[in-house]
Amino acid sequence: MINSLIIPCPLQPGTEIECPEEAKEYLAEYLESVSSSIEEECLSASMLMSATYADFILNSKITENWLDIFESQLLDGDSTPVEYTECFGKQLYKFNCWKQTTVHSNYVWWWLSSTLGNDITEKVLDNLTTFKQGSGWFFNKEVSCTNPRTRMKTELLMNLSLTAEIAKASDTQRTLIANLESTASSVPNLGFLGAEYYRAKCLSMENEQFQANDLEALFDACSTPIGFSDFNVTSKKDDYMGTAKRVGRDAAIMSPIINLYAHELSPLVNDETKTKILVGVKSAMRFLEDNPLNLPGYTIRDTGFLFGSGVTPNEVISSIFLLNLQHHGL
Repeated sequence: MINSLIIPCPLQPGTEIECPEEAKEYLAEYLESVSSSIEEECLSASMLMSATYADFILNSKITENWLDIFESQLLDGDSTPVEYTECFGKQLYKFNCWKQTTVHSNYVWWWLSSTLGNDITEKVLDNLTTFKQGSGWFFNKEVSCTNPRTRMKTELLMNLSLTAEIAKASDTQRTLIANLESTASSVPNLGFLGAEYYRAKCLSMENEQFQANDLEALFDACSTPIGFSDFNVTSKKDDYMGTAKRVGRDAAIMSPIINLYAHELSPLVNDETKTKILVGVKSAMRFLEDNPLNLPGYTIRDTGFLFGSGVTPNEVISSIFLLNLQHHGL
């Protein structure tokens, strides 16, 4: 079974993955577009991770050597994985620093290698240790020097969690994992389900008895009629000023991947919170069963202008995993 921290697969190995026809068509078209992007050398690391999942879901196995493609187009030198090829990077609006290596690009390279039977753990850890900041957070300051106080909270905790998973694959990195855990536990609840998922994954990496406390209020706040959103829109505030933002016309958006994260958190919370999580995730499942590709995106409040489609490869893949959870019994 295919699995990662970024798109967790909650199904048991050997489970046959059922896929709605609309989702099959979407993923098949996505793979065709990736194939064209490969020919044009116009790729991102995240595209290849999504393509690997899509390949597995549609064919019940990985049929393409996505690692070879990654290493031929997204490896700078022998051991520096980058997020974008030059063609892809130059398409990004006013984004001249397209050639960048991040925790994420290192993780995707390591994940593809591990999935396809290669061990590059120590090489990737050598890269990641250069990203450690004095604050304990991990990010490439040459890519972005934004202060941790105003960085995306989920990014910060995701970086710790991804690094911890790679470190766990090494026999020599117990101290590194302890340092990552210390940083992850140094900040209070941040108000994002995605951030709390990655925090919990980091803190439970070595501690099988770990319990994620004080999440009941967050799940209440992020609950929607059809599952969970990533955050409570009414609690948004400016990180610099500390002032509340105008949210009167904002609407919470159910995200399949956030509902997958919620399901992953359910074994780590108390029974009362677990019950609330499972009720919410089941609501998302029922909605997706009738509306497999009806995934709303975020809009600018007064214009209806979309920031981007809600239908993305990772959200569709997450929807498929949620539907299979329902079919095989949540």
